[in-house]
Amino acid sequence: METKDIIVVGISSLALVTAVLSFVFTFRQRAREIKRGIRISLTDTLGQLVEVGLARAKLDVEHPEASDQITSLRRMYNAQRRHLANHAEYLVCQVPELATDIDYNLLAGAFSAIGDSNKTQQYWELCVAAITNQYHSSHEPSRLRSLSILSR
Repeated sequence: METKDIIVVGISSLALVTAVLSFVFTFRQRAREIKRGIRISLTDTLGQLVEVGLARAKLDVEHPEASDQITSLRRMYNAQRRHLANHAEYLVCQVPELATDIDYNLLAGAFSAIGDSNKTQQYWELCVAAITNQYHSSHEPSRLRSLSILSR
């Protein structure tokens, strides 16, 4: 092989390594962006779930009687809650490493409100596990206290 051929092979090899590294970095960046998008969607879905819960609680306080219209509205809120809870559950399964104790707590409360005791128990347990696995913050005792009250 001549020096010219060695230089061509060296430059070609360097181009191949650069292309492979570029592909790997692009792939990793895209995976992070997908996870970030799912996390944003999860946050939005859980926010909507909280809004539905607040609206339902407000309805129950303002209209404790059970007229046909109020009953229909309650059913619609429950259907919306069920849909959002199932969607949030799907998103949590996509990125479990990004889910927090608050996410699991909201899901457990939503499934409790729609009467799904199996999923309620599952997400209470995941919530407690997430609390004990995360760093100990000043809010941990209050979160555990709220869990013990809500799980009764």
